[in-house]
Amino acid sequence: MQEAEAIMSGNIHCTNCETAGAIAAARCNDCPEFLCAHCLSTHNFMKVFKSHKVVPVSELSQQDLTAFSQPLSCQTHNGEPLELFCNTCEVLICKRCTKDGHQGNTHEHSAIKEVWTGKLPAVKTALKVGKEHQDKMHVRAKSLNGELKLLEQKEEDVREKVTDSFSKLKELVEKREDEVLEELERMARERKSAMFQAHTEVMQGMKKLEGFCQFTDTLVSQASPAYGLTHYNLVAHQYQNLAATIPPSNHMQADLKLNWNQEEITAALAKITIVDAHKPTEMPTVPQHWWNGSNNLDVTNSTSKDDDRRHSWSGVVKAGLAPNTQASPTTLNNLSNHDTDSGASSGEDNVDSPAQVARGTRVYYDKVQKEKDKRPSAKSAEKPVFPHKVEALHKFGSPGSGAGQFLFPHSIAAGHNGLLYISDGQNHRIQVFDRKGKPQFTFGKKGKGRGMFIQPTYLAVSPDDHLFVRDKGSKRVQEFSNKGQFINQFFMDNLHEARGMTCDRRGRILIVDKGDNGYHQGVAFYSPSGALLKKVSCPNIPKMTVYANPVATNSKNEIFICDHVSHCLRVYNEHGRYMRQVGNEATIDVLMGVLVDPDDNIIVLNGITTVTGHNCIDELVRYRVDGALLDKITLSPSKQSINTLNLLEGRYPVGISNSKNWCLLYGRI
Repeated sequence: MQEAEAIMSGNIHCTNCETAGAIAAARCNDCPEFLCAHCLSTHNFMKVFKSHKVVPVSELSQQDLTAFSQPLSCQTHNGEPLELFCNTCEVLICKRCTKDGHQGNTHEHSAIKEVWTGKLPAVKTALKVGKEHQDKMHVRAKSLNGELKLLEQKEEDVREKVTDSFSKLKELVEKREDEVLEELERMARERKSAMFQAHTEVMQGMKKLEGFCQFTDTLVSQASPAYGLTHYNLVAHQYQNLAATIPPSNHMQADLKLNWNQEEITAALAKITIVDAHKPTEMPTVPQHWWNGSNNLDVTNSTSKDDDRRHSWSGVVKAGLAPNTQASPTTLNNLSNHDTDSGASSGEDNVDSPAQVARGTRVYYDKVQKEKDKRPSAKSAEKPVFPHKVEALHKFGSPGSGAGQFLFPHSIAAGHNGLLYISDGQNHRIQVFDRKGKPQFTFGKKGKGRGMFIQPTYLAVSPDDHLFVRDKGSKRVQEFSNKGQFINQFFMDNLHEARGMTCDRRGRILIVDKGDNGYHQGVAFYSPSGALLKKVSCPNIPKMTVYANPVATNSKNEIFICDHVSHCLRVYNEHGRYMRQVGNEATIDVLMGVLVDPDDNIIVLNGITTVTGHNCIDELVRYRVDGALLDKITLSPSKQSINTLNLLEGRYPVGISNSKNWCLLYGRI
């Protein structure tokens, strides 16, 4: 029994050598001894042991029960069979032992079969109790397996809820941040307006006081009495009005501050926790009182009503497992396996280990993911769409610096007033045309002053019909009225390189940043006055596009950003959370820009590569807001070197060729 316990615990020591703690590597069933690696090598080398059967320790549990029926030999008297049991010493002995160490006058002997017959009921009782607990453990193990699978599912569900909840919280925080910044901007604007008005009044009062003091000083120092008396009433009247020249100082202090309570916010966040809704269930165990201190098993205190369990186990362990007896424990390890006769289930009811359950659960999730992967992709699921053409109605522009002429035009924007704004890059100006391409007016000239440009590039029109111009040479954005009057400017010190610009429905200016030199690529949000509100990183876009229309927004203020490497659009909400993908390489060849029409349909500017190796817009691919493909529109005539395009009145495409310095206005789409 001790050997069996050692096998089951994996802690088997060599019984052949004197090296303390030597771990056994095999067992010789003929000797019989446990052998360490050194003893095993010697054992295999000697011819006398050549016929002995040596079994590796790892295979002991796989042997049958025949070892229990083999005759046992006495170690003291080599070869003598063990036939007796010494009740005094509680060990198995041979007949010669009764004369050598276990003499009959001082030791009581019994036949082995007689002793075993007396102890067998207790063994059977232990077997019955063990099987009952084995069944309980089996049921509990199955229950734990199910609970483990459920726990992993719950963990995944809660993980998604945590991620979604904190994403919503971030959205709320970012939305509140925008509201607070807008409130700050409004209050500062009102305060600045009041201060500007007060400053104007002060300057006017200073001029009046300066005139009063000069006149009065001249009157005092140079006027004759008659002249002084003539103007005395005038001086007195102006003196009485001196108080009115000093403006009130109400609301003139620059005392704006943020109302922020960090402790309350931290305490509120600390209340977000994970709650364990279930108490742990206790595992069924063998009662501790069964083990009475050493190797003896005592079942006399068992709660079972079976009288067969009322047998004493005193001495049985020592009798059956004395170190100097060689009862083979080869198959005792099988007692730890399920006995199909005991009621333990088999087949489909076999209980997996927790590790097997974990692996099985992961296999289940992998299988689910594989099933998802087998679903038709957007590329394969989309129905074929046959393109239709839209013809060019007007062509205007030519190379030059005159009215209606261009030198490398860069971008085009459509105002709400029906006018077209074109950034005339090398002429350092903005040209304005009507819907038929007739020049209306021009503003701007080369320079770094207000209303001046050094290669104007990207254009954007705000909801109040103001025009924003990105000036490449001065790294700033200037704001103009729809008649070309300068309003404001701000510098893009927080960006590395602007690659596109648009306005959302809230009037914020969105500027795409290429990113480099420590700056993360993404989209920067500016207020109309030029305050940087936030910057949304776009890590899932490998490289920002170099074309003129890389970003657009819809009525929900969702942001569509071109990912020309992956041939698709990446969609973010107004707080910067990634939402979905629109388009794929099956429908988009060369992604050269994105627009949104008044119906919130998404229009991709799809390009082709010419024989000269240049890309030009030749097709419009239109999607619904959910990403479903609507149609494809081919520009005719094709291959007109269109580099950028916008929509006049939301329906008429207008394209620019910066290499040919012309514009094409197409029919309604």
